Amino acid sequence: MEFIASIYRNSAPALALVRVKHYQDFQLGHALRCAAYYAAMLRKMKWPADVAQNWVMGALLHDIGKLNMSASIQQPNNKNISDKQRAEDDFLVAEHVNNGIEIASSVGSLTRETLEVIQLHHEKIDGSGYPDNKKLTDINDAIRIFGIVNEFDNLTRLGVNGKPIGVLQAYRKLMKLDAEFDNDMLQRFIQNIGVYPSGTLVKLKSGKVGLVLDNSGNHLRPFIKVIYNENVGHHVNAKIINLETARNEEIEGLYYGNKRGIFAENYL
Repeated sequence: MEFIASIYRNSAPALALVRVKHYQDFQLGHALRCAAYYAAMLRKMKWPADVAQNWVMGALLHDIGKLNMSASIQQPNNKNISDKQRAEDDFLVAEHVNNGIEIASSVGSLTRETLEVIQLHHEKIDGSGYPDNKKLTDINDAIRIFGIVNEFDNLTRLGVNGKPIGVLQAYRKLMKLDAEFDNDMLQRFIQNIGVYPSGTLVKLKSGKVGLVLDNSGNHLRPFIKVIYNENVGHHVNAKIINLETARNEEIEGLYYGNKRGIFAENYL
């Protein structure tokens, strides 16, 4: 409830924190990011926090069934995994849903909503998902939202064959899968999370590099914390800029600073 309450007070800081932090355990990072995105969406849709908590618990536990599966399934971002192993894992990974329900059901105190997220998080609106090929058309909004949340985080953190794709590319891919995902919910998700999500490094046309702090006003012109100048190749005194009012500045695109040792988590 404390986790949800922090997002319901102000989602930007919580989203920024879980997005920028590096988690050695892929499943831990995935669970926390999904839960944060999910809570932010339910908040945006004005779901009461006490209702949201059972669904968000499901987000935290949705992949619990992977805990008794192979290390390569648990940590799919390991660069040493071979293409052959990934293909084998893709065939076996569907088992994690039923494994998860078995584990969660043994707890005995989890709610129906929490169990539904674990059971249905890979089902699609056209019935092409797994494990039961259940069509989500008539399932309540919470599951259709979470399907998008889960796929978005997988695309941006895992991608294809362990190679993540950018936020914009992920949105484009999801929009092409309109038979699988609820387009109305996807548009809401994009508006809420933004083209430049909180915790993202961006480069301005002036050469300045900044960390997105809050995009809840205008997600194309968010609040950013300027930390670096690409043109001169060194750090600058940190300064917070509201791009909504600083009209002389404009975002050129996302900035990938890893090669320069610029990691977003060091600047919050």
